[in-house]
Amino acid sequence: MDGGALYFENDGLTYSFYDKKKVRAMHYGGLLKGLSSEIKCHTVKIKFLGANPDSKNEAFEKGSDYENFFLGNNQSKWKGHVKNYHRIWYKNMYANIDYEVITSTKGLKYNFYLRPGADPSQIQMKYDGAKKIKLKNEQLIVVTTIDSIIEKKPYAYQNIHGKIKTITCKYILKDNVLSFAFPDGYNKDFDLVIDPVLIFAAQSGSTADNFGMTGTYDQNGNLYSGGTAFNNGYPVTVGAYNINFSGPMGAGITDIVLTKYNSIGTALIYSTYLGGTQAEIVTSLITDATGNLYLYGATGSSNFPTAGSPFDATFNGGTYISFVFNGTTFNSGTDIFVSKFNAAGSVLLGSTFI
Repeated sequence: MDGGALYFENDGLTYSFYDKKKVRAMHYGGLLKGLSSEIKCHTVKIKFLGANPDSKNEAFEKGSDYENFFLGNNQSKWKGHVKNYHRIWYKNMYANIDYEVITSTKGLKYNFYLRPGADPSQIQMKYDGAKKIKLKNEQLIVVTTIDSIIEKKPYAYQNIHGKIKTITCKYILKDNVLSFAFPDGYNKDFDLVIDPVLIFAAQSGSTADNFGMTGTYDQNGNLYSGGTAFNNGYPVTVGAYNINFSGPMGAGITDIVLTKYNSIGTALIYSTYLGGTQAEIVTSLITDATGNLYLYGATGSSNFPTAGSPFDATFNGGTYISFVFNGTTFNSGTDIFVSKFNAAGSVLLGSTFI
């Protein structure tokens, strides 16, 4: 995660956060300005009380990417071609209850699956190490000295003879132990799914420095993010408009990066670079009824891509300007741009300077 890590363990979870704002301030010359090098960290543990110690853990949805860990000089500790997975199952965590975790490049969610006859009161999650834990507006808020984890109001449902029935479900918090209550009951003869969503800052998966700037959605519930990257290394997809960084790597030189996710954030539909040989940013996104994506932003590149019949195909620029807060430098000033991608992110349908 951006600013930390989440560890999946046999009997629970461990969140480990660090002060990412302090780290980034140090990156921008904070030590030279007298900033202390001390980094604040905070860990929160969630233990599944009374869980089956022999619960079987399985990983699914293997990603196409992999990572290598060649750390230190002890080769016996090295490991190469380590695959990433996007779904983890704890089978029979409690009697007749499975636990599923779905990860993606933008977050995490979990589900409890209760088979017929399961007792939902078995589910007991104890939070240790939080600065404060509370229920507010039917959401769970776990506060640390660095950040907060929010678990949204739980959504529960049953599939009964092909029809989805929503079940009223609420959190119960007592002595830092979280459980679930069903005030209107449910049909014990059918499976029950408890489906909360966790909200916290997660990583894009980029190995290049990158900033998120804007986002939107379309009529099918797909999600879009727009930002900047400073080099090759941002996750892109085969067939996208441009899978390579356009500018020479240098201080303040950026490309726009655009990513379209499916409606549950578990897969990239497309992901692409857009830019010229200088800096650019994107500040607004919107889609139309057919899924075309429109961008608005600023560029410092005389060779920023134009397409279609552009209103203005010429960069007019201005005076030098640099921004510390997002790392961009416009050596020859800026022009506004407006661009349009097709729904597959493979064709730039229109693009113009203004």
